[in-house]
Amino acid sequence: MSAVREHTCCFTGHRTVAQYHREQTAEAVLAQIRALRDRGFTRFIAGGALGFDTLAALCVLKEAETDPDIRLILAVPCLNQTEKWSSLPGALEHLRTYKEIMGKADDVIYTSERTYFDGCMKIRNQFMVDHAAVCIAYWNGSRGGTSQTVRMAEKAGLEIINVYKSK
Repeated sequence: MSAVREHTCCFTGHRTVAQYHREQTAEAVLAQIRALRDRGFTRFIAGGALGFDTLAALCVLKEAETDPDIRLILAVPCLNQTEKWSSLPGALEHLRTYKEIMGKADDVIYTSERTYFDGCMKIRNQFMVDHAAVCIAYWNGSRGGTSQTVRMAEKAGLEIINVYKSK
């Protein structure tokens, strides 16, 4: 494992975080970022999607305000990731937050230089797993992209920290 990977954590989670989960989830993510920082982790990769990815990225940025060694890397699956967001409730806020995160990220990596295609999310998720030693998940056990990423992380031998807590 490379020295950079040994100090890198990725995030995976659901596209929605229930309102009653947001505060406790953010607190749990911040606590894990701090615990990992104490272990020498300084690089955090988020997928740039709605929901948990956004929450995790904002937590990394918050921690970076007081620790200049903390780095946020966005792994974006395709050139037009936000294209369909305009039809969602709260679209303007989602897009504003996304642009803010993009502007403050230390690095933005497009795992595909194409527009959306079947499989681009899986490629992004594999990239994150391939470049991390720890995966912080917000996973309720359901099937989907989060489950797929957790399985990839398990197979790759990553330490997995699930911050999901039911009501």
